[in-house]
Amino acid sequence: TFSFTTADLTKPSSTISTPSNGSIMGNAVTYTIKGTALDTGSGVSKVEVSINGGPWNAATGTTSWTYAWMLSSDGTYTIKTRATDVAGNIETVAAGITVTVDNAAPQTTATPATGIYLTAQSVVLSSDETSVIYYTTDGTDPTTASSKYTSSILVNKNTTLKFFAIDAAGNIETPITTEVYTLDVTSPTTAASVAGG
Repeated sequence: TFSFTTADLTKPSSTISTPSNGSIMGNAVTYTIKGTALDTGSGVSKVEVSINGGPWNAATGTTSWTYAWMLSSDGTYTIKTRATDVAGNIETVAAGITVTVDNAAPQTTATPATGIYLTAQSVVLSSDETSVIYYTTDGTDPTTASSKYTSSILVNKNTTLKFFAIDAAGNIETPITTEVYTLDVTSPTTAASVAGG
């Protein structure tokens, strides 16, 4: 009678569950990457993570693992993983996922800006990145329950416009921006309107 164990020649596999491919992440300096690993032979012994082709660093856990990513700067990053099983087989590294890290708050401007005008104005709000802009025209501070900007705002009377933006990563623009519009439509001798004056 002979007892023997067949060699484990099957490579393990690993996947990333969080974040998802194409994610835009913000509001943090440390991100927790999560995933799972599988091996049908001897079992997973370790999982490693590489960011943008950098060194392979060990994750915590095996079949269910986490990795604390210390962020250095905003930008686009490719995250790859590889698992190793007890028999020493190393996973063939796949393409990984790509994420965008954005910790910078958006900046929103109004055109025209604060000023004295002879006629009604159509005020256009624009942000330096894709954002949702919230605004009020009654002088109160806007919140996420306030009106969302979708098209130019008609200013046909003295108006205090306040606004801020939130980008796709959840970064909130601060402080709230205030623009004050004064319409002088009664005096024909008023000087030409001057934005910012």
